[in-house]
Amino acid sequence: MSTKDVRRPYVPASFAAMVCVLAVVRQILREGRGWMDGNVGRAALLLSCLCVAAFVVMRLARKDMRPYGLLVVAAALVIASLVTTRALEVAQVHEKRLSHTPVSRMTLEVESDPTEGERGYRCRARVMLDGSSLGSVWLVCPTRPDRGAVLRCVGTYHPNDDDEWGVSARMQGIVGSVRASRVLESWSQEGPLSIVLRARQATLEALCPQESDERALLAGCVCGWRGALRDRGLDELFATTGTAHLVAVSGSHLSIVTMLVGALLGRMRLRRTRATVLLLMASGIYVLFCGMPVSAVRAWVMASMASVAGTAGRRSYGLSAVSITALVMALADPPVCGQLGFVLSVCSVSALCLFGPYATVVCASFADGIRVPRRVPKALRRRLHGARDAIVESFSASLVASCATMPLVAQSFGRVSLVGPVASIVLCVPFPALMFLGVLSIPLVRVPIVGRCALAACDTVAHVVLAAMRLVAGVPYASLPTQGWGERVTILVCLLALALFVFWPRVTTRRAGACLGALAVLFVVVTLRQEMGSHARICVLNVGQGDAILVQDGSSTLLVDAGADDATSNALARNGVLHLDAVVITHMHDDHYGGMQGLVGLVDCDAVYVGAGVKGHLPAELMQTINALGDIPVEEMAYGDTLHVGAFSLRMVWPTRKTDGTTNADSIQLYIDYQGGDGSLCGLLTGDAEQEQLAELINHNDVGDIDFLKVGHHGSSVSILPEQARQLDPEVSVASAGEHNRYGHPTRACVEALEDVGSLFLCTKDVGDVEVTPGITGPTVRTQSSSLLPFEE
Repeated sequence: MSTKDVRRPYVPASFAAMVCVLAVVRQILREGRGWMDGNVGRAALLLSCLCVAAFVVMRLARKDMRPYGLLVVAAALVIASLVTTRALEVAQVHEKRLSHTPVSRMTLEVESDPTEGERGYRCRARVMLDGSSLGSVWLVCPTRPDRGAVLRCVGTYHPNDDDEWGVSARMQGIVGSVRASRVLESWSQEGPLSIVLRARQATLEALCPQESDERALLAGCVCGWRGALRDRGLDELFATTGTAHLVAVSGSHLSIVTMLVGALLGRMRLRRTRATVLLLMASGIYVLFCGMPVSAVRAWVMASMASVAGTAGRRSYGLSAVSITALVMALADPPVCGQLGFVLSVCSVSALCLFGPYATVVCASFADGIRVPRRVPKALRRRLHGARDAIVESFSASLVASCATMPLVAQSFGRVSLVGPVASIVLCVPFPALMFLGVLSIPLVRVPIVGRCALAACDTVAHVVLAAMRLVAGVPYASLPTQGWGERVTILVCLLALALFVFWPRVTTRRAGACLGALAVLFVVVTLRQEMGSHARICVLNVGQGDAILVQDGSSTLLVDAGADDATSNALARNGVLHLDAVVITHMHDDHYGGMQGLVGLVDCDAVYVGAGVKGHLPAELMQTINALGDIPVEEMAYGDTLHVGAFSLRMVWPTRKTDGTTNADSIQLYIDYQGGDGSLCGLLTGDAEQEQLAELINHNDVGDIDFLKVGHHGSSVSILPEQARQLDPEVSVASAGEHNRYGHPTRACVEALEDVGSLFLCTKDVGDVEVTPGITGPTVRTQSSSLLPFEE
């Protein structure tokens, strides 16, 4: 079978309507009630026109252009715009009412599983006031509430801000947040749903998901509870291997439940209609049991539509089913379009309907060359060929789904996995086996001996799954950061998908091999570029209110401090860094080490350096992150120790004694020097050290006239004195601070002290990344928002 035998799929008008509605509703939710004003309304109109144009092109490719399709699309867009605008108006009314209502009068119904954070347990809760619903809020509670619990609390309500977090909340239908200081009353809901939720809670207590990685995985993929996966750091493993969809309850999970229940009903010899109803009821109960994730609800509705169509003697068309299901859910509850899980689910299923058969044939053209020798018995040979075909189908489905969801994943998580299809092949046997055993074990976990045996079998299979995932995650460049490339990836994937559908090229083994060869060459070129590294430079990264300084020369790379959060991994991606020889953490404040967590699965690291005496005082979360990065050593640096990064040498000049690293005065200070054919450069990296520590450095003659100064403590008022600025006389001074930070960094006193001695003062909050490179006549500066600035001595 070749690609010419795979017909170009029919594209129903409901699919075009669904794509337009999802795109426009998400745009409206993102912008709020003022979406019709100015550029926002034009952007929504442009999105609609692009979607309709794509639909027309796809229909013309099939020579099937009937006008009613455009009418369906137009009607869906009008209805969606009206419904979404009305939903935003209602949300605004609810926000105003909640702002004037004491929290103690509200009744809060917990709708999601709580996750533990620094300020308590955070979950989604529905607000009830005088018997009416006022929407959903983020609830932060001092004690852990059960899902389905009803609470009365004392606390404060905060409406959504206009920042990124507030926009994300609005898109999901959240009208604000409630921070509870004390729980006055708590009770369980009554009804069938409460019975299912109590059974789920009892199952989770029997599983003990916090005890091991295997139990955390079992709880996530069978019960839909992902709290232990996050707590144990397994979510990074799934993100790296591109297998997060495996623990998101969806169609594959429902198919296993349906298979088990169907086998049981088959022995009862029921009529087809009754058996279908019972199957739908059983799968629906399982969706409730898992907490009703939108991907599972979507899959259940699609299965219901297909079952009803089959009972009525009509054939169901997958693309129409997913389109109609998504349209109904979007028009009934517009904020569902703002939930990433729903959009990812719809994208992957739609892509499988459109391109799944084509991809399977292309992949099979390679696999056809793998034949079992004729001397193998015929029955065994047939089974081996069947296994080969199953692997090909699994690989092609994963490849299509990965490509379809790549734009959303790239923009939402700042990374894409390159090993997703390979991981799907590796897990195509053990993961369904884990699901099968897990679903069978749910009713047995409370039985003393049988339950223990069932869980032991699940633990064994889960161990195999995790070992396979860790093996795949260890492949170099398993996932790549995409910071700044999200929109380009989206445009590229959409254009390629449209071109593939329109031209529907016949693929031969030779052509496919040529394409794979070109991709391999591109990968090698990119890899070599990464390995060759960069020119000699010091780059103060824009990571908000934190510090992260990159030192590079060729393939040698060092990071001094790691910022506060994922902004560091994004900045490294922006600068093309996928490997670090080492990270130096100047002191134990989270705005200097918090970003280490974001490196897991994205950036390899060979070692971590801290000050003398600090190793025994590392924070628990930092130790957990270092362990997640792999078996890397933690070394201590003492006064006078030197690190080499290519032609750069970094000598530790402070502190002169052992410390615990807990104060700004304990910050490691590094004198950096470069001597090469392309020039010279000397400077001082200060961490959060201040005037007193700087004075001791100067008095001990550890540092003198320098070219470059990384200003201490983000440019605070006590970072440097005018006299110290004259003694150091830096040509370039750079402070790292966050935009609109509450500390007022950098302060006017600091800026004036350095500018008065002729130093160019730059701050990352104003100009982004600041790169300083050696020069023959002085340093050269390049910023993220401007061009080269040379200095002459």
